[in-house]
Amino acid sequence: MAKSKIPILPIFLHHAGCPGKCTYCNQEILNGSNRTPDPNESAQQIRSSSLTESPFYLGFYGASFWDLPLERQEQYLSLCQINPNCKGISLSVRPMNLSNAQLQLMKEFPVFRIELGVQSLHEEVLEAC
Repeated sequence: MAKSKIPILPIFLHHAGCPGKCTYCNQEILNGSNRTPDPNESAQQIRSSSLTESPFYLGFYGASFWDLPLERQEQYLSLCQINPNCKGISLSVRPMNLSNAQLQLMKEFPVFRIELGVQSLHEEVLEAC
């Protein structure tokens, strides 16, 4: 018997928290939007999606989640609690601005995946950062 995959409901935060635009991350092209939904708009997206009728994961993409204000991070993470079928959260982040407060916040929610955005693989660029 094949193992079923749990779908991810994506919430695109359109460069929220990003200090600039990475060349590989053009949100206008990738998701057809040029704005970030606020938590209330994202909650409406969750409520109206047919994906949420069975187990699903919530994914926050197109942003640097850790660069958002801590209060805003908590507002987005709390969205998983509005539907009992939400089984976990996936985040896209830049690895630079991680704090102990953010790690504590992640522990309060079912974050199961953290995708690190790597801006360069050239050693001299990484050393300069």
